[in-house]
This record gives sequence, structure tokens and C-alpha cells, in this order.
Amino acid sequence: MSNATRKNFENHQTVIEQPCSPADSERRIVLVGTERRTLTPLAEKLEANGFQVILRTSPTIAISEIRRNPPALVLLGLKLRNVNGLDLVRRVSEIGSIPTAILTKGDDEFGTVIALRSGADDVIEETVSPVIFLERVRAILARNRTVSQDEQGDTKKLQVGPLSMDPMKCEVTWNGEIVDLTPTQFKVLHCIARRPGYVRTRDQITDAIYGYNFHITERTIDSHIKRIRMKLRTVNRSCDPIQTLYGIGYRLRIGKDKNL
Repeated sequence: MSNATRKNFENHQTVIEQPCSPADSERRIVLVGTERRTLTPLAEKLEANGFQVILRTSPTIAISEIRRNPPALVLLGLKLRNVNGLDLVRRVSEIGSIPTAILTKGDDEFGTVIALRSGADDVIEETVSPVIFLERVRAILARNRTVSQDEQGDTKKLQVGPLSMDPMKCEVTWNGEIVDLTPTQFKVLHCIARRPGYVRTRDQITDAIYGYNFHITERTIDSHIKRIRMKLRTVNRSCDPIQTLYGIGYRLRIGKDKNL
């Protein structure tokens, strides 16, 4: 870890910085936790591989930092000072489309499921090998580069009735009103909306979002859909364009469906 980063972490102080350039933001990671002995090796590994790491032990200071200079990724523990890590995930999602990953201690299946249902893009064990940790971080960042030509098939704007999606900006609107989705939630909805009326199975959605070798439970996709529906209803209470076909998957309702 750089001397400046270590000093900032030890003093738990906010550092006044100039806004990052787009290039800087793509390599910038905010790391939030309470235990220096577990965070320091992770920060050093990231910095050794070209990332700029901002360490924070105060969730309040971390949120201010994220608002001022939105990073490429936020890594945080489940248990933070005076706040639950899942609450911080929700607060980050309110700021913008910033991917988040929860750091867990050991193989905690229940904690993993809860974290993913709360909107986190991934869950990483703190004790995982440095190589695997780095690759998981890179995988999260790769999934969330919406300017990539091969991501979700294209980067063209998508318009289906009142639903508009812009992959270049990771932006969703409903009748012109912004719907604030996380990058993963955006991809889930985009996967379904690209072929309105056609059914997408949970496996198809999982493969499109996480890749063929990423194993998650079916409930994870269900959780993403639930939160997407909740956020759509914040702009229109009667909004319910995603239809569940029990035992099969999901599809975007079109045509004569009353809410689309």
C-alpha cells in the first residue's frame, strides 16, 4: 500500500481530492471495512496491479468519497461501524450505477445469498488466495464495462414502449423518468428487454450476466427481478412489465399488456 493511502487509512480522515478523470475512475476502488489487518493485504495486491485504492473505515466518510469521485468498484465488509454492509450497498446504488462486492469471512452461503439479494454484484471471501481475489475483481469490472462492443450483443439504445435503456450510459428510464438500477440489475433487465415477449430462463439470464462458469442459485436471479420491479414502481406504482412464468423464467410483456 502506498504511504499516502496507509496514512489516510490510519487517520480515518477524508482527503480533499480533485475529481478523477474517466481513465482514473476506471482503476479506482473504494475499500470499506473495520479490520486493518485484513484490508491492508487486499489493498496492496490491488495497488500492485495498477489500481488506485481508497481505504475507509468510516461508512459516512466512504459515502462522501464515493459521491465526490465515483469509483469503478466498491468493496466492503458485511459488518461496518454503526451500519450494516448491506445498507451501504443500497446507499451506493442510490448514488449511481457503481458495482459493489461484499467481503465475507469464510464460506458463508447464507450471507452470500442475502448480499446478492440486497443488490451486491458479487461476494468475495476475504481469505481467498490473492490471485483469485484479483481475478474476481477484474471479472466484476469486466461485467460492468457497458461500452464494450460484445456486452449484451450491442450498445444501441433500446426502446420498448415506455421503457428506454441506454447501455452506453447504463441508464434506464420509464416514461422519461430515471430508474436507478445497479449495473447487474441493468444487465438482467436488458437481457429480458432485448427480446420482448420471449421467455428468458433463469439459466439463460445467469449465463448472460455472470458467464457460463459462474455458479449461483436460481433465487439470486429471482432476487434481482424483485428489486428491479421495486425500483420501476418508484416511478410508476402500477408499473409491472416483467412477467413471471413459474418453472420457466421471465419475459417482458408487450403489446396489449396494460403496463407496457
